Amino acid sequence: MRKKKVIIISISISLAVAIAVTFITLALTIWKQTPKTTQEWLNDFKSYLVLQQDDSEQKIQKNITITEGEDAVALYSHLIEIKTQNDEKVAHLSVKEEFPTLETTEFDTYDEYFFIVDTMYMQRIAAGETNGTSFGSTWEVFWEVVTENLGSKNYDFSENNFADLVLTHNEHMHNMTATISDSNKYKFLAGAEGLADMSGINVTMMFNDETGYYDLKIGYTYQDKQSVEIKISKSEPTDIEIMDFVQR
Repeated sequence: MRKKKVIIISISISLAVAIAVTFITLALTIWKQTPKTTQEWLNDFKSYLVLQQDDSEQKIQKNITITEGEDAVALYSHLIEIKTQNDEKVAHLSVKEEFPTLETTEFDTYDEYFFIVDTMYMQRIAAGETNGTSFGSTWEVFWEVVTENLGSKNYDFSENNFADLVLTHNEHMHNMTATISDSNKYKFLAGAEGLADMSGINVTMMFNDETGYYDLKIGYTYQDKQSVEIKISKSEPTDIEIMDFVQR
């Protein structure tokens, strides 16, 4: 009986030691994890802005609002969405330009593209006329059209480009706010038109590392009289309404 008790005690001690070693190893592993640097976090923010140029389900919106005083003088909106519907991949791009303060809608345009299976369907509404067409296409062509209309999002997220940078984190949500100095705007917005006339550039962005969704806002003053706000977001895909001009 005494030998059996000794064996039981020995096993209990061994088990306790093994558990203790496991917890210590886990604690050391967590403790040794190196926190991300500011530049590494900024690289993460930028990575979410890269377009997934494939047939994966996604929904991306880009809106530009230009105001003078209290009046919106120009509105630009872009929508890219891909969704599986009725066992088919449906891709949709819409591009709208509006000039609310003009006395005419002659310069307003609304372009829509639908890519389904192997055909691209296109319609343009402009100057009171509606024109449409369709042609054989591929995913590569669809993304070429998207890139041509959406423009570049190749913002330079180097830490040195930002002033007043604040990063905050709450579980899966990550946020940043910053300003861009006049000397660094040429790096951050490299290639943008009218850079010399931009001032007061500010940036806010958030992303969810679990869903992959994000919101980016860039604001600035143009020629000291216009306020420009650019919003780009990625959100949960929703059902796509296929317009009547898509004749299949």
